[in-house]
Amino acid sequence: MAKKKQTHQQKSAEMAESEEIYQNAPETAAADAAGSTVDDTEEKLANLKSLNTMLLSETAKKRQEISELLEDKKSVAAELTRSESERESVAAELTRVREELAKVEAEKEELRREMGEVVKERDEIMRVKCEGDLEIVKLNELSDELRSEIERGRERFDVEKGEFELEVRVKNEEVMELRKCLNDMEEKERSLMGEFDKLKERYEIVSKALRESEEKVEEMRVECEGFKKEVEGLNGEKEVSELNGVVARLREDEEKWRVKFLELEKRNAEVLEEFDGLKSEFGVLLEEKKAKEKEIDRLIGENSENLSRVGELGLEIDGLKSEFGALLEEKKAKEKEIEGLVGEKSENLSKLEALEIEIEGVKRVNEGFLAEKSRLEEVKSRQGDEIRELQVELDVIRSNLLSVQESNQAQLDKNVKLLSEVDEYKSALDRAVNERDDVKRCLDEVRMNGDELRVKVSELLTKIEEDGKVIKELNDARENVVAEKNELEIKYNKLAEEKVSIEKNHVEVRDKVVDLESKLRLKSDMFVSALNMLRNAAMKGDDEGITVNGELRTYMSEIEAIRAVFRSKDEKVGEMEKHIERLHSSVLDAKKKKSFWTMVSSATTILAAVVSLAYATRVR
Repeated sequence: MAKKKQTHQQKSAEMAESEEIYQNAPETAAADAAGSTVDDTEEKLANLKSLNTMLLSETAKKRQEISELLEDKKSVAAELTRSESERESVAAELTRVREELAKVEAEKEELRREMGEVVKERDEIMRVKCEGDLEIVKLNELSDELRSEIERGRERFDVEKGEFELEVRVKNEEVMELRKCLNDMEEKERSLMGEFDKLKERYEIVSKALRESEEKVEEMRVECEGFKKEVEGLNGEKEVSELNGVVARLREDEEKWRVKFLELEKRNAEVLEEFDGLKSEFGVLLEEKKAKEKEIDRLIGENSENLSRVGELGLEIDGLKSEFGALLEEKKAKEKEIEGLVGEKSENLSKLEALEIEIEGVKRVNEGFLAEKSRLEEVKSRQGDEIRELQVELDVIRSNLLSVQESNQAQLDKNVKLLSEVDEYKSALDRAVNERDDVKRCLDEVRMNGDELRVKVSELLTKIEEDGKVIKELNDARENVVAEKNELEIKYNKLAEEKVSIEKNHVEVRDKVVDLESKLRLKSDMFVSALNMLRNAAMKGDDEGITVNGELRTYMSEIEAIRAVFRSKDEKVGEMEKHIERLHSSVLDAKKKKSFWTMVSSATTILAAVVSLAYATRVR
């Protein structure tokens, strides 16, 4: 193209020079004619010949240039044809680009619609997120309240459980010690009953001996009366008076022994009546003891069940706390996941906005491309005018050809640029399609995550309701345990009152025992004085009196044995009192981990032992 431009420029310069020579030739000829008309005719002819030759040469050159211009015209026509084909290809490319732009517009509308849906879903998600945040705040507050309530309930439960266990241990220790003491007292009661039987046998022996002594005294009285009748005729007044005194003393002793014997029989009857009453009371107490033992066994079973229930409730509370902590961790993870999804959604929205901006740019470029197309059409019409003018004027054709070539080159460059832009638009369109697919996938994931979050929130609400029910059940169970504890305390207070009354009865029985011991000592002293009197009287009698003195000695030995037994009983009573004092002091140091309600049976046993002790003491 540059060579063609140079040849056209050279040819145009040569044509300008030939035209100047052609124009200057007539002027030169006229001047020569004016100077010399005749002399210069040959010179004029020569000039004309040379001019003709020059014109011929110029004509040949012009023809050659015309042929070259025709060739250039053909080449320009070919170039125009090629440019037309290129224009048609560009038009086809523009049509394709327009179709793609229409598709892009449709996709843009679809994206706008999807963006509207995304915005709606975003608003819905934000609303759900706000509601979820409010629900999470409420759940956090509720969980804090539940946690604090559980902690307070657990602390109260631990404190009450510790106090209850401490009381149970103390009561079990007291009951075990009381049971042990009752067992010891029962053994002592059995030994006392054996000794009581022995004393009863000895009492019967003494009673029999007293009856025999009365019979002998009666015989002695009869003999004394006979002896008195025999000695009435004697003159020994002194001996008679002495015998009368002895007889009177013997009668007094007889009356005393008769009175004592009646008192002993009366006392024996009273003791037997008291023994029967105590025996009936003891039977009633045994029945009550059996009933209370059954009730105690039932309460022990219920207490063990309550303790096992308390342990299970403690384990359930620990499981609920661990599950509640796991739910809190899961809730925190879901909150982080929601924040990540919201961030991804904002990034996708920013990408969509950038994509809209790019689509607007593509639209503007398309508008520029359409303007360029109209301009090309104008250039095409202008080129047609120039082609028609080329057929008339070659100079105009040359200039127009040069301009057409330059514009064609520019158009080619623009076409190349347009092709590159079309490629860029294609790649941008592909990127937009890919981003749209990514956005769709993200939206699907957001929808799925939103559904999962709704399901998990509903699960959390159901779990919280279940936890509330469990806590309510725990509170009900705790109230039941407290009520049972109060009932146990009431029963324990009743048993403590019974224990106090038993101790009071024990003190009264001990006072009665002391009173009976003093009375028995007084009677034994009176009996000893009577025996001394009989012994003194027997020392003054005859051989029968010696026999009576021997029998009285036998009675004296029996009485000494009875006194020794009384002393041993006093020692045993003292030991029992010391043992009871040790019992009271060891109640607080009894063994641990025993049932609380075994104290009831032990208390009943203590009551029976005290009653039997009182009975044995009174019988003695």
